[in-house]
Amino acid sequence: MTKISGRVAILRDGIEIGSLNCIDTSVKYNSKAKVKRACQIKCKSKENMKSYYQKEYDFLFPSDDVFPGENMFLVGNEYVKKKYVFDKMKDRLKVYLNKDGTEYSLGVFMIISAPKSDNGKLEEYSFECYDETMKLEQNQIEERLFFAKGTSQLSAINKILVDLGFMLIISDDSSALLQNDREWEMGTNVLDIVNELLKEINFCDFHINSEGYVKLIKKCQKDNADFVYKKGKFSIIVPDTTEKIDVYKIPNIFVGTVSNPDTPNMYFKIVNDRLDSPVSTINRGFPIRKTYKLDNIASQDELEEFIKNEFNNSLQQTESITFSTEQEAMHEFESVVQVETNNIKGLYVEIDWSINLGVNGDMKHTAERKVFI
Repeated sequence: MTKISGRVAILRDGIEIGSLNCIDTSVKYNSKAKVKRACQIKCKSKENMKSYYQKEYDFLFPSDDVFPGENMFLVGNEYVKKKYVFDKMKDRLKVYLNKDGTEYSLGVFMIISAPKSDNGKLEEYSFECYDETMKLEQNQIEERLFFAKGTSQLSAINKILVDLGFMLIISDDSSALLQNDREWEMGTNVLDIVNELLKEINFCDFHINSEGYVKLIKKCQKDNADFVYKKGKFSIIVPDTTEKIDVYKIPNIFVGTVSNPDTPNMYFKIVNDRLDSPVSTINRGFPIRKTYKLDNIASQDELEEFIKNEFNNSLQQTESITFSTEQEAMHEFESVVQVETNNIKGLYVEIDWSINLGVNGDMKHTAERKVFI
């Protein structure tokens, strides 16, 4: 029998200084949301934090105090009992899932609201928390933001992030340069700017992993499963399948243009004239055009990749499944899951999951896959 529990650590400047006495904790992740990782925590207001022995400082002293004549230094450690005051504005909360004695991080969170309730017997805080993407989502630029033509798009993105205090960044490479001067007016949402720049170089939306690192990664299709769920294993409880599609509105011609005063115009077109596609120009008998007027695609190759992605997406319908398992960690942005039950078999991209860390808690999953039409 797997032993599962949860813990919420309090971090100050990345260092654990204590933990909350929690009544209930749940974590939710939605890869399609602007801020993807969220957490709800209830705890007793009068017993907020457990105390810890913390290492105050390291110090060096001459070794000849201990070993006369030796030309070296020794490191000493000083431990003191220090009383910390939990700062709900500045401190961060790191939620752990403990599974058979091993702790796994479910995310690092900032507290957005902390209402307190009192029923006459018990005072409780209900913390509503999100990952640090909220530092972008709740921010607007206070003056015109400008990047000159020829600036590396990744450099522009990293400058925005570093200016807001993001130092832990894992990024794929990109040689894309801005094809013309770019500027945004005062009051523009910062997360929208970052995601706009990422989309132009075919990167995934801005997101943060369970350890608190920013991930800037290219869009790609995974062929191998990160997690496998089979009938009789991993406690699949309630599988359910639904399909969503509206084939009547799907375009069969895709046209992209880029027009900038400082660069040559770019153009790319794809026509779906496949005999095996029910929505093609041949089988439908008439065209449905989708046009894209793009200002800031970096190159002809980037334009072609963008239009090809739009075309490929049009050939697929979305099949969604929901199911429940015991609590697990290490699920990240668009993890790939393999599901095999009596009625469901295949690879799916996990777009939503939630975990309740209570005694009778479980993990709920929503996953999707594309099916060619």
